[in-house]
Amino acid sequence: FFWIVIIAGFLVIVIPCNVYSPKLSNLVTLSVYAAFNGFVMYVIFAMANPFTGALAIDSHILDNLLMMMESTVP
Repeated sequence: FFWIVIIAGFLVIVIPCNVYSPKLSNLVTLSVYAAFNGFVMYVIFAMANPFTGALAIDSHILDNLLMMMESTVP
């Protein structure tokens, strides 16, 4: 549901900007907005799945941290 809201919001903002003939300033603004929106969607996707993908968190690190914390307790 969240992804539908994000994509629908993107389209609601972008489609009215294309009603008139494009000018360079409009194209630059839309390009920057699209790039920023794409980056935000990628970050949301990466944070929603922290144990998969290129930026995955290795679960063995958490095991090592737990062992280290247990060994420091007197």
